[in-house]
Amino acid sequence: MPIYEYKCVDCEEVLEVLHFDTNNIPKRCGFRCRLGPEDPRECRGMGELKRLHSMVNVKSLSSINTKPMSVEEAAKAGFTVYKNQGDGHIKKIAGEKGPNDIKV
Repeated sequence: MPIYEYKCVDCEEVLEVLHFDTNNIPKRCGFRCRLGPEDPRECRGMGELKRLHSMVNVKSLSSINTKPMSVEEAAKAGFTVYKNQGDGHIKKIAGEKGPNDIKV
């Protein structure tokens, strides 16, 4: 779900909106309006939104770590690692928290 930026033509507030549904595009500034109650304009929350052309934030695939974490790295990061022994027992092999054995 992409995040789009909109600018209110009345209060000039820039809003970031996460679109769940492309048919439900915001038309008005609404509760996000930054105009205070003391503002003499009677457009609070009723400002028309215009979509801004934003730059896309893309991370190159070469900078993403795709190597799986080792058991030691997982334990160092605070995770508990278990191994299925295959006989209805799951045994803790790394980490501080959680039970040492789980029977299923």
